[in-house]
Amino acid sequence: MTIFCMITISLLAMVTFVTPAAAVYVSVVEDEFVYGLIPDSNNHSYVYLEYDPLNYVSRYQITSAEDLGAMNYIYTYGGWQDLPLAAPGEVETIWGWNGHGNTGQGTYGERVYFPQFCDFASSSGDPVNANITARQRSIGLPVGQETSVVVEEGWTYYGAIGIGNEEFIHLQIGCRSELVTWSASLYDPDGFYVGEISAAEGEVRLLPFKPAKSGTYVVVFYVDATDTGLIVMDFLPQPIAPVEIPLNGLVDGNLEGSEWVIKDGNIVYEEKVPTAHTYRIRSAEDGPAKLLYSMNVPSWFLPPFEPVQPSVSITGDAFNMDSKSQYRSTYTSGADSWGYQSFGGMSFYVTIMGGENYEYTLYNQDLQSSMLPTNESFYVENLMVSDYEHRVYGLHLEEDSLMKLNSSNHPIDVSWSYWTVDEDMALRSSSISYMDDFESTTTYYLPAGDYVFQAYVGVSVAEHFEFTTGTIGQSPNVEVKAGGIAGFRTSSSCFDYYNLTYAFMTQDNVTARGIIGVMDAFGTHKYSTVIQLGNIQDGSSWIAYGANESDVLLTSRTEADVIVYFSPTWVRNNTAGLENYYPDYVVTYRAVWDEVSDEVFDETKTLTISGVSGSVNFTLPDVGENNEYYRLNLVAPVGIWWNVTVTVGEVDDWSVTIYQEYDYLCQRLQNSDILDTASGSVLDVLTFQFGTISNETTFSFEVDRAGNPLGFFHVQIASLNTTTYQGAEALTGPAASIGPTLVYIGVGAGAVVIVVVLAVLYKRRTG
Repeated sequence: MTIFCMITISLLAMVTFVTPAAAVYVSVVEDEFVYGLIPDSNNHSYVYLEYDPLNYVSRYQITSAEDLGAMNYIYTYGGWQDLPLAAPGEVETIWGWNGHGNTGQGTYGERVYFPQFCDFASSSGDPVNANITARQRSIGLPVGQETSVVVEEGWTYYGAIGIGNEEFIHLQIGCRSELVTWSASLYDPDGFYVGEISAAEGEVRLLPFKPAKSGTYVVVFYVDATDTGLIVMDFLPQPIAPVEIPLNGLVDGNLEGSEWVIKDGNIVYEEKVPTAHTYRIRSAEDGPAKLLYSMNVPSWFLPPFEPVQPSVSITGDAFNMDSKSQYRSTYTSGADSWGYQSFGGMSFYVTIMGGENYEYTLYNQDLQSSMLPTNESFYVENLMVSDYEHRVYGLHLEEDSLMKLNSSNHPIDVSWSYWTVDEDMALRSSSISYMDDFESTTTYYLPAGDYVFQAYVGVSVAEHFEFTTGTIGQSPNVEVKAGGIAGFRTSSSCFDYYNLTYAFMTQDNVTARGIIGVMDAFGTHKYSTVIQLGNIQDGSSWIAYGANESDVLLTSRTEADVIVYFSPTWVRNNTAGLENYYPDYVVTYRAVWDEVSDEVFDETKTLTISGVSGSVNFTLPDVGENNEYYRLNLVAPVGIWWNVTVTVGEVDDWSVTIYQEYDYLCQRLQNSDILDTASGSVLDVLTFQFGTISNETTFSFEVDRAGNPLGFFHVQIASLNTTTYQGAEALTGPAASIGPTLVYIGVGAGAVVIVVVLAVLYKRRTG
């Protein structure tokens, strides 16, 4: 059983200092979560760690009875990184797990962070005798209350903000020392990144944000000091009531206040909170809008202090699923614009921030009638603007669609992109590549919904563009015209092989050239090739003209639907000369997506392990061949480190690849990764180890026998005692009592001294 206990300590040294009357000093609460490393019968200790975006750990430390070595296996999409770690015995050592591997699923997926395993061993070979301690330092930050806290360099701190129905928050953070650099990041209750701010030399910073939901928001911060003096951090989460800017509404304002003041006839620089004004904007429900702004920014400053430069920050409830963050876009130039749409009726919030009486203007321009032309050419030019022109278009799609963009030329100074927010508030965006020939340009997948398309058009541009859209059906019979695109959707599995067979079904004397492609439901391309298929009449029947069908063996390596699409560039008459092309001619293709794993593998077996071990045997046919393939499907718990022993007979060589489905992706351990843990002989008995990150694991064995007689292939799999490490517990809002009793002692006019008594509270847990 894992040894686990938690110790809670209220930390604030017995110090005397002066505080503003409005601020409340609080104690840092330190929780210790202690885990004992439990050895297996082989004296090693194995640990499984899943990804936690917040982690809640201020510092990991390890204590062992003797020198300790470890190997960290960090899973990535196509393998793992094996990193050696070490800790000396009989001392407490700061410990690190070296992060988690990650990959993106695609435009309509999200960023996936893989788990990792760690294998601990003592230098003597005796059973591991060690503890890992996760220390968590936290404070409560009540909304509307200025809170101050004394902190140490070299620690990560967690500030918990309990947010209810507040519409908008300005989070103010500052440090009272000129010799400290600090950085703070904010996360929402689901662990999504909200934003970050940092400063040095006593500066105060402000982070505006829109709470997407009620719950505990966590400020993760740390300090870096150049001296050993007292470090005091100040926090204020201030609720704000934003001002509505209607469509075609214009707002003039100024960022009042200055950090330059006159005292006793002298110009003095004082650190102050930047002025911030927040506004709410919405577009029409069925069309886009554009926020335009301008700022009059003074160019003077007096060294070494420069005024806080103004910025425009735009936030909303939408989530960027690839970066695991809430939507935020920040501009710092003197004038710019931002295109948007109120997807599902949502609002966006604009915060303009700075000081020194900077003047600004905001304009919420209605572009409801500016819809993107599709399936027709349209003209884009910028012959008058000195820099670039920002164009914004809306697009509404009633059904899932495919899209391609091509142009009359290929200007390098026109960039296209699109973005949308779905009903789950997930923001999807992509840049759009294009070419000046239809066949070479990229195909994009667009689920049904509303989109904002944007073009940044450089100087001296005068080109035609065309967005071609097409439907995605369910039938494998696809009708599509020359210069068009269409496809169908079908199911797919992470572990299986598929044969894509496609044929030209049009009974006419024509040849069509174009693209056949496969992409998954996340918008990631899996396969594409140029095809040229045709038919010609032969008496009363139709025969191939060149070729009229083909096939290819594929894997999707994703646990999601796939879309098979066709995009013919041209259709030509086979009997009337090479130049006789048919624009907009409709042809019919047929594509069949068949699962053919049983044809790929010589044999497939399934092994279910609910206990500690299991085995399976493959009897190899008499007279072997090179490139025989055998598949073993393992059904077993997640988070277990396994010992695999493979015994072979009459085999010249073999290799294995392990596949596991994780968050709809097919993670792959290649043979070279597996050999990192291997011992023994490939031609006799080989032992290797790996960890399960999925309930279903597929071993794909490639065996070479080169004519050998009847042989065998025996696989035995045994579980090793593995501890699931969870680190520290999550935080919940600020506590009802924000710290120990404060004793105030007056020491003169305008000064208050606080004496804080150290309080210690022990909590123990086992599990």
